[in-house]
Amino acid sequence: MNIQGASKVATRAGNELAAIGDLQANAQQSTPALRLLPEILAIIFSFHAEANPPEENGIVPRGMTIAQFRLGWITVTHVCPIWRQVALDHRTLWTYHRFNLGLEWTAELLRRAGDAPLNLTFSDYIVPFPPSVANAAKIISQLLHRVNTLNIGEAACTSAVLDALMQPGPLMNSLTITSGRFAVLPQFLFAGYAPLHHLSLRNALPAWNAVVLTRLKSLNIAMDRHTDTTNHPSYVDLFNALQTMSNLETLMLIGCLPLGRFPDHLEGQKIRIPKLRRLLLSGHVQGFRQMLEHLDFPHETVVRGSCITDDMTGKECCDVVPLLLSYLPRPSLETLDVSWGDRFDRHFNIRGYSTSQEDNKSGKPYFSLEATPCFNIEFQFKFLLWSAEQKLRILKTVYGALPTDELRVLSGKLDLGKDAWPEIFGRHQELRHIRICSLSTLDSLVPVFNRPDVYPNLVSLTVCDMDLHSKQGSRIFLIINILKTCRPPRMSKIFIESCEIRRELVGWMESAIREVEIEWDGVEFPNARRARSLTNSAV
Repeated sequence: MNIQGASKVATRAGNELAAIGDLQANAQQSTPALRLLPEILAIIFSFHAEANPPEENGIVPRGMTIAQFRLGWITVTHVCPIWRQVALDHRTLWTYHRFNLGLEWTAELLRRAGDAPLNLTFSDYIVPFPPSVANAAKIISQLLHRVNTLNIGEAACTSAVLDALMQPGPLMNSLTITSGRFAVLPQFLFAGYAPLHHLSLRNALPAWNAVVLTRLKSLNIAMDRHTDTTNHPSYVDLFNALQTMSNLETLMLIGCLPLGRFPDHLEGQKIRIPKLRRLLLSGHVQGFRQMLEHLDFPHETVVRGSCITDDMTGKECCDVVPLLLSYLPRPSLETLDVSWGDRFDRHFNIRGYSTSQEDNKSGKPYFSLEATPCFNIEFQFKFLLWSAEQKLRILKTVYGALPTDELRVLSGKLDLGKDAWPEIFGRHQELRHIRICSLSTLDSLVPVFNRPDVYPNLVSLTVCDMDLHSKQGSRIFLIINILKTCRPPRMSKIFIESCEIRRELVGWMESAIREVEIEWDGVEFPNARRARSLTNSAV
């Protein structure tokens, strides 16, 4: 080819490249996603990486190939050159490693992460790299100096892995360990050199005198019931450790509260945790009570408890009631939720607030005030309670210890027979709102509605999580008839939430009691639409 011919070819190639560049520029102008700033795209990709990680196994969603499913969020690099470059330049996107794409991919991900802190996960459903659980300790040893978050699952929690955690972790912020059998973390965890803020353990305990615990902001420990109770910490060890955690904001101790007699020399001791915002304690009543009595934390802390007892009278449960009430802005309860399920349940929950609130537009009450300190306790009984009468006696004992004279909003699930509701809640004359969460509770409430001298200030009734189709809808008919015949004014609104109900029944209710407003969330009985469709087709 002569020089002139070569020049023409070069000119034609340059024109083609310019045309491609113009097409890309036009596409970028016409496509909103391509006009986003790289910084915005990187944030979107970060959310996508968290929601759609690479997967080795599982059901491939419709419309997605096996390769797309395996690569997860990484497929954004296949969309266009702009997205690819943004993803490659954003190093933190490549820091989440689950070692499930094989040797070459893992090496490439680590290369693209550069020197950014890593987030590593070793779990029972992910094959570590190299594909052997025995090599997990080696991998951790090699990368620990770069790790920010480390998640060790049940299959990977071996003694070799725990020994690997004795090396310094200069970037280590969060450690999560789940063990299949009881384990104890090394005393010299991270060689005492790690800015550890979050520690979450299941069936594992820390060495309570470990230096790295002093910087913790959250400590979550959960022990399964079958775990040997001899491994529970002593009051002395636990109190000494908590005394050094002045930065704690969240403390959860489930199934690992101290057992046995409380030491006399600790009687006057108070463990001050000035920044605590969330506290969850679960264990035997005695340990629960001692912890509450000796922890000093702000009154705005949200406290939740779960107590295990073998006392069948309910009196032992009442021992912790005054302690929990003392953390409320004022002891009186205006909002309360009481739940005790079917006869096979051996526990019940009570949750209450000092205040009550209603929506300004609909007048609908708030049954849960998340930002407000609350009385929140679950009582678990070691033995199965077969008798509804026995459950009712226990519930009356505990409920009798609560200050409910100012009760305004009440929610209940009491499958304890027709006398349960009137015996416990029949005297509350100031009630404005009631929510019922089971059909048997509704059966217990219906006779109360038929009395002219109860709940004179009642404004609304909410039925929630119930099957109200076919024969079960007769419960609603009973209420409708009672509302039509009882003395006015009584109730102005009925709220229907998350119930299996036909649209026709809701329409009948609206026409039967026009003076009562029916507000339905629109969740219809699953087969109702299909039945209506078949009927219309037949016609």
